[in-house]
Amino acid sequence: MDSAYASAPKTNQTISRSTPNSRHHPQPQRRRHRPTPHSCARCAATASRGQRRARPPPSPVTAVRCHRRAPPAPSPATAARKLRRWKKPVDSARTRLEGRTRDHKLDKLMIQLKNLRLALDLHELISQQRNKYASLQLLSRWRHEVGLNIEIGAFLKKYPHIFDIYVHPIKRNECCKVTPKMSELIAQEDAAIRENELAIAKRLKKLLMLSKDGTLNMHALWLVRRELGLPDDYRCSILPNHQSDFSLSSPDTLTLITRDENLAVADVEEWRAKEYTEKWLAESETKYAFPINFPTGFKIEKGFRGKLGNWQRLPYTKAYEKNELHPIRNIERLEKRIVGILHELLSLTIEKMIPLERLSHFRKPFEMEVNLRELILKHPGIFYISTKGSTQTVLLRESYSKGCLVHPNPVYNDVVALMKWTVHFGFLRSTIRKADASNGRLLASLAEAAFLTGLEKNSSGYSDALAASAITWQDTQISF
Repeated sequence: MDSAYASAPKTNQTISRSTPNSRHHPQPQRRRHRPTPHSCARCAATASRGQRRARPPPSPVTAVRCHRRAPPAPSPATAARKLRRWKKPVDSARTRLEGRTRDHKLDKLMIQLKNLRLALDLHELISQQRNKYASLQLLSRWRHEVGLNIEIGAFLKKYPHIFDIYVHPIKRNECCKVTPKMSELIAQEDAAIRENELAIAKRLKKLLMLSKDGTLNMHALWLVRRELGLPDDYRCSILPNHQSDFSLSSPDTLTLITRDENLAVADVEEWRAKEYTEKWLAESETKYAFPINFPTGFKIEKGFRGKLGNWQRLPYTKAYEKNELHPIRNIERLEKRIVGILHELLSLTIEKMIPLERLSHFRKPFEMEVNLRELILKHPGIFYISTKGSTQTVLLRESYSKGCLVHPNPVYNDVVALMKWTVHFGFLRSTIRKADASNGRLLASLAEAAFLTGLEKNSSGYSDALAASAITWQDTQISF
């Protein structure tokens, strides 16, 4: 037996003495749990019993990570983030403005008008000087007042056809003056405004008839004088010629004397009559309807057409009707009346647009005591808010097609001529620079000379010049 026991294979495992048959059935000894460095002090003390040397207690940072403790409380930022995850998304005027369907053609138009207005503001500042020129150092101080966020020299060099930069012969500093062609176009616009004095008086009369008491603040009129096509000196040049219609009851208030009921017809009424006679629509479908033109890419949700049809048939007190005769207690009818007033106000402007912040000056006289931006965003088929440019601008959608005014007027035609002179010359100049870098200076010089020759021949300054430059460009490319 001893020989058999001696011949048994030896094992390195430790024999446990806890069982009586441990000699015949050896079992491996279980290893004790060793504390990890991320255990807390309590776990470390429990695990180190039976060991010769106890480990030092861990730091408070590692003690928090113990799996036996409760998870730490989340920070206030984390709790707020988790709460927002399950919270219903906010539907406000700001979120609707950011998520609206954009009209890229109208946004492009606003960018072009912004550059034109910056150029006109600088022209006004330069023309106020004694010798009709100003130094670049002086203009750099005024660039923030104009709304220019780049260096004044870079902006002036971008439009050399408008601003002429030269070195003063005596002071030896860089100065700027307006080119004769730009001054001629601005003079044509001023002449067109003064020739339409009767249309301006009619526009002012309808604007006063929209107010509840026939009065308007002169400061509010001054802010929208360009949108209404008024000259800067309208207080001295137009109002004295129509004293039977207007009066200045106080230095800052314009009052309507006589109300003409023949003018109390909104612009949308003419559209309704045209739709009723030409398209043979029912009177109930057109009596209180508005023209709807949704932008490209607008998503129509389920049930939207039915709600829109019900809103189009909803009766309301029209813009030139007195609200006291038909008091409105329904909020939907009140909002539709305000939509009609805004529609008529935009129809009275030259370019069918007005800055959103300037509408706040007409809230009280026109009885529009609502959040105008939120109301405008509710009707994307009637109005459009463009954020391109210096401010948010409200445009009348039905008046524009492919970025152009459907029914232009003489003042708008001059504005378009100025805009094309400002924008398209810069575009062609950039093209000329590319050609100058690639094909040599001769090709660029010929194209620029053809463009300037066309501008001198054509008073509008766009179509003939562009055609001449394009022909010269093509011929020179063929010859080279």
